[in-house]
Amino acid sequence: MLASIPPYWKSFYEEFASRVGDPRTEEGKKLLNDRSPLTRVDAIKKPLLIAQGANDPRVKQAEADQIVKAMKDKNLPVTYVLYPDEGHGFARPDEPHVVLRDRRRIPGAVPRRPLRARRQ
Repeated sequence: MLASIPPYWKSFYEEFASRVGDPRTEEGKKLLNDRSPLTRVDAIKKPLLIAQGANDPRVKQAEADQIVKAMKDKNLPVTYVLYPDEGHGFARPDEPHVVLRDRRRIPGAVPRRPLRARRQ
């Protein structure tokens, strides 16, 4: 993901590299590889819903595509929903709970409970 960050995040690159691992160093590459969901796909035990906005400038569609492929290659239960008109954050007002509704399509998923406002 660090290789595909948008240009306006370039000033934060050093912060990201220090927090998650620096792909420019061997130690950083090892750290990233050891923590990557792609190298730990076998540890996924529950069905997974992956929702991706096709227009997301931060988390590129390729990131979602590769974990979905890895899970399908291992015959793990995954539901992939690609929203062609969404970006980062699923902000379309006409579909405020579309990601939560799609959860019903996952075999074995726990039914969604109603969202309640917290009192302050």
